[in-house]
Amino acid sequence: MKEILLATAAGMVGTFAFAVIYHVKGRHLLYTFLGGGVTTFILMLLLTLTDGHALLSNIAAAFAGGVYCMVCAYCRKAPSTVFLIPTLFPLVPGRNLYFSMIALVRHSRAQFVDNFAAAVEISFGIAVGVLLSSLFDVFVLQRYLVRRR
Repeated sequence: MKEILLATAAGMVGTFAFAVIYHVKGRHLLYTFLGGGVTTFILMLLLTLTDGHALLSNIAAAFAGGVYCMVCAYCRKAPSTVFLIPTLFPLVPGRNLYFSMIALVRHSRAQFVDNFAAAVEISFGIAVGVLLSSLFDVFVLQRYLVRRR
């Protein structure tokens, strides 16, 4: 559990730095900071519980992050991408892409294929999670959150 909390804190700091670098407005920084924590915590928890199954873990983390961002967008009256892009930042498979490029340069075909396949799997998981959260937004959140106002 200690490793999960440490990774969550690192994800939150990375999300905050990403949001500051890309000029997210100050009134939205806290929400992107918390969103990075949500996605990182869910990712790390599910990776631990599923023995490293990256696809399902990234789908669930991206879905939770997407729903969180949609709710923030409704509550803060801002576009959801303001929250979504920084919130999904900790999920990006940069490590796998880096190691696949190193393997490509060193002509290590097996390592390249393994790392590149892992990066594609993670990217696919993020895309599916965001798609599912968008569908959830259309069919659930807009019906219940928008009607209240």
